[in-house]
Amino acid sequence: NISPYRILGVSGTLQALGEYEKSILDQYGLNKFIHVPSVYGSSNFQFDKAGDGIYFEENTSNFFHRISAEIIAATKSRRAVIVFFQNRSKLDMFVSNPIFHQLGRNKKLLTEDMEPSDK
Repeated sequence: NISPYRILGVSGTLQALGEYEKSILDQYGLNKFIHVPSVYGSSNFQFDKAGDGIYFEENTSNFFHRISAEIIAATKSRRAVIVFFQNRSKLDMFVSNPIFHQLGRNKKLLTEDMEPSDK
């Protein structure tokens, strides 16, 4: 038992917990839960359909164009976009590519070496 005075969290998964998951939380002394509905309404999250979202491109240029096209399509639908790169050098390659600058001004980078105040 970790005996906390209070644990607060936001997960969006509380209602989906099964008895097994609840029993594990109970082992840590977490056995009282409160569900507060979102002030933003229900989630519109959807998993990609089979086959969607996985692409293979011939070269880096095509890869960057594909990423940009996906970003543009999502933002035109008023959706937020987070893009993860395998490592910092691949991110730097994308950022230095002219296609990155065509994505407009409303973009932010988040890297592990940023100062906490900049994150």
